[in-house]
Amino acid sequence: MEVILTQDVAKLGRRGEIVGVKDGYACNYLIPKKLALRASDANRRHFKEVMRQTCVRIDKQRASAEELRAKLDGEHVKFTLAFGETGKAYGSITAKNIAEGFREKGVYFDHHQVMLDNPLKEAGAHEVKIRLFEDVTATVKVWIVPEGEPAHRGSESTGEKKSVQVEDPPETLKEG
Repeated sequence: MEVILTQDVAKLGRRGEIVGVKDGYACNYLIPKKLALRASDANRRHFKEVMRQTCVRIDKQRASAEELRAKLDGEHVKFTLAFGETGKAYGSITAKNIAEGFREKGVYFDHHQVMLDNPLKEAGAHEVKIRLFEDVTATVKVWIVPEGEPAHRGSESTGEKKSVQVEDPPETLKEG
């Protein structure tokens, strides 16, 4: 029996492919679990239209992600974090903090898109990747400034554990 796969099926094929399988496998597993449709003419036409609409939607999402990447690449956000006398941080900067920091700058993305293995706990500059779409990734800089250091451009420190400041990083932390 020929079926049209509605989802990727391991060791069988990818979504949209027409594959030949045994009748029992199609009738007892693939079709009831909505992994496939019978390959009739009507289903072929219907699935072709669904795939066309899906491709249009994916192209729009990719274009939106590319636009956001152009806006994000090279951007930075600065956090103030309290450190102890031994240099150990009291707290950390997480993916949620990074997403909120950019949200305050008017750039919106979900914190699940931030590719961060572990929370940031060290002072200085950190490059963080943000996965905007399947193959679209932006790289941003996250600055962590110790709470006691003077802030850049003469502004006062907020005294909070984690505060977002969006101006340029302080001269004492600039690389190079």
